[in-house]
Amino acid sequence: NILSGQIPPTVGELRELEELNLGSNTLSGAIPSSVGELFLLSELALDDNQLSGEIPESLFYLSSLRNLKLQNNA
Repeated sequence: NILSGQIPPTVGELRELEELNLGSNTLSGAIPSSVGELFLLSELALDDNQLSGEIPESLFYLSSLRNLKLQNNA
């Protein structure tokens, strides 16, 4: 992947999404709290980017989330 910039808050509108892999890019900024609206999400990979800030509290309530990769960010 060669994605850069911020993860748009509209990602939370992808309600049927089960896996989101945006690892190994140059994404920056914060993880939008709207990711916590992806209730079917079982895997979220945001590793190896330049993301910064707090992990949104909304992620802690995703009961389907089994695999979370956040390592190697700012």
